[in-house]
Amino acid sequence: MRRSLLRLTCLCLPLFAASPAVATLLKPLDLPQLVARSTHIVYAQVIRSESAWWGGRIVTRFTLAPIEAVKGGGAELLDVEVLGGSMSGFAQRVSGAPQLRVGEHVVAFLDPARVSAFKRKAPRPAWRVVGMKQGLFKVDVQADGPKLVRDLDGLEFLGERPGDEGTLPLADLLARVSAEVYPARPDAPAVPAVAP
Repeated sequence: MRRSLLRLTCLCLPLFAASPAVATLLKPLDLPQLVARSTHIVYAQVIRSESAWWGGRIVTRFTLAPIEAVKGGGAELLDVEVLGGSMSGFAQRVSGAPQLRVGEHVVAFLDPARVSAFKRKAPRPAWRVVGMKQGLFKVDVQADGPKLVRDLDGLEFLGERPGDEGTLPLADLLARVSAEVYPARPDAPAVPAVAP
């Protein structure tokens, strides 16, 4: 009986070892941490995508047209590189990697990519989303105003799951991010309110 169990274990072990990962394990980032780790934070529209093979993987470069730059402004367009995509009849999906679509509006927390799959033909530097999907909020336009959708599927966290910033109205998140980027100084003089 013991030998049979050992043989069964030896036969099945490679099957489990070869199975793909279903989640990426990350340290949770709250809003102040996302702001601190980002050099650029933008509310933008995704206007273009392009995929390329890079070291046996597919990488997709999404071009964002900023509507409002909350931190690090100045760029007319930002090219964000994400692992995964489809090309030449093949598709790759990386668990926890941000997923974007041309035409959608997003709030993206970005920092410079250390390496670029498109460095030879890219006119602009490459950016990456901070904290994988944690640093990307999709904007859902509703009758009562734009709301944020935050997809954290494919991520597992060391500790508690990040807060509910994904359920805020767009204007509230942008205001909270602005308050983190430009905190009020306690020694600053009070500015009188302007009467309507």
